[in-house]
Amino acid sequence: AMFYCFFSLMTSMYTNINEQVKEIGIMRAIGLRERTLMRIYVYEAFTLVMAASLTGITIGTIVGWSMVLQRALFTQLPIPFVFPTSQVVVVCIGSTLFAFLSSYGPARRLTRKPIFESMRILT
Repeated sequence: AMFYCFFSLMTSMYTNINEQVKEIGIMRAIGLRERTLMRIYVYEAFTLVMAASLTGITIGTIVGWSMVLQRALFTQLPIPFVFPTSQVVVVCIGSTLFAFLSSYGPARRLTRKPIFESMRILT
């Protein structure tokens, strides 16, 4: 599932960057450095991935807790709810890595273009 999300995010970032070619060309023409531009898109991907991860963790925790509660109610056995901390840490680290990789490629490809080539694209 993580690889599917990686390719989905990579496609989304590639499309987003390609739609903003002229704006990026203008920002570079007025003096925005390539590193700053790369940071903008890496932060965008990181924000998107972290928001999705935290939403998924919250919903998953609520659903898991309610299922444990329901099972304890039906079986009349004390079943404890165990939060999967190690899995959450692995997911957060993996999603951060995938956010960086999925945004770095398309942004790097665009920043290597000369400014005039970015400005020449018709949209």
